[in-house]
Amino acid sequence: MKLNKKLFLGLGSTLTGLSTVAMVVSCQEEIVDVKAQQDQSQHYHKTNYSNISSLVESKKAEVEKAKSENTFKELRIGLVTAGGDVNDKSFNQSMWEAVSQHSLQVGATWNRSVNSPGDKLANTYNSFMGTNLNVWVLTGFQQAEAFETWYKQNKDSFDSRDITVIGVDWSLPDGVVSPGKLITLNYKTEEAGWMAGYAIADYLSTKEQDDNKRKVATFGGGTGAGVLDFIAGYLQGIHDYNAESGNSKKTKLNTSNLELSTGFDAQDASNVRKVEVTVSSEDPKAVFPVAGSLSGTALEAIKKANKGQLIIGVDTDQSKAFEQDAKYFFTSVEKRLGSTLYRVLTDLWLQKGANSDILSGFSATSNAAIRDGYFNGFVDLSETTLAETDKTVAKASIEKAKQKFTQKVEAVKSKYENDNKKVDVKKEFNIPVMTISPDPKNAEALNALAAKINAQ
Repeated sequence: MKLNKKLFLGLGSTLTGLSTVAMVVSCQEEIVDVKAQQDQSQHYHKTNYSNISSLVESKKAEVEKAKSENTFKELRIGLVTAGGDVNDKSFNQSMWEAVSQHSLQVGATWNRSVNSPGDKLANTYNSFMGTNLNVWVLTGFQQAEAFETWYKQNKDSFDSRDITVIGVDWSLPDGVVSPGKLITLNYKTEEAGWMAGYAIADYLSTKEQDDNKRKVATFGGGTGAGVLDFIAGYLQGIHDYNAESGNSKKTKLNTSNLELSTGFDAQDASNVRKVEVTVSSEDPKAVFPVAGSLSGTALEAIKKANKGQLIIGVDTDQSKAFEQDAKYFFTSVEKRLGSTLYRVLTDLWLQKGANSDILSGFSATSNAAIRDGYFNGFVDLSETTLAETDKTVAKASIEKAKQKFTQKVEAVKSKYENDNKKVDVKKEFNIPVMTISPDPKNAEALNALAAKINAQ
């Protein structure tokens, strides 16, 4: 059975009619050469929302040397976002910027992105099997279940091909996918969360003399670790600042019963109401939302109240996604999505193998489940974008928090081969451990920590 190559001509920033090509797994008489299809470079992002331009420049000489010596492995990349758009100035755009900048640097014109609804992901994987794409970048937590289900149904066909899947922000249990096929990237958000908590407490101790005005709020969309690790680190950072000798101006939570069930849908009126109540209760000076699009809801509530409240972003530097309202952002707890994906792609292309500082555990006989933190460039705090009158103080507090985090890690690294990257920060900083699956005990642990903070 011959495949219709025309089906793949438009495979780029949009992909339609995927259901019509679902049969490709069992009908691979012809593999479409993506390089022979439409030049995709016109869709590449040259923007820098993910702040990777200096990293890309630093790799230039190494890439040029590999090109001149012909020692690279050609990557043909397909990025699949589980809903959303690669122009969102946030998570998805960071992913596409990484692919785009890598592609421009190595001279690849055929790499492409697909925005796929969560219920159509299997169709997208099927369509990719009809091409010679050999790197699939699958982003978003929805893809964990979708790819696992699809892979189990198509294992033999997939394993017979030279394909590497890079999963961003999700993982699978060991043994599900054959060795040498899967790299997953996850982020120790509790580390940057701790720094954000410490920094906001230091900032408020400088700016607010009235004890009643040093209150903060946080809320989460659900009770799994993907959400609550941010908040667990944040609360512990506030606690640790308050506990330090000489820090008499304590920061408290606006409640010891945290709202951790807002969901993620800003179109749901009940979700919106939960956010509005959290933002208004006790007039917190800073709000830390970990609930997807409801960050925008919180921002609107802050603007409407007009009481000088600040917001802390999540995942990416959200001041860039809300450029008109950047003055409200104290900082953002960043997953360094673009830089980590760019590093993985470039090291795969360079065939660095065990010499890679990010992919040393990935080989033909081993998958790589990577979860890393601040010292390997996986998480960080964004620069503050507060108004000039507050920016200097905020900048100093953020820098102080990073220095304090580093000092605390340095103090215990002798337990971990004297390597900052190997320090178990959750254990050493007493950050509550959250289970991956939603669990009421996660909320209980965070509420207990909030109560402890409010009793300081």
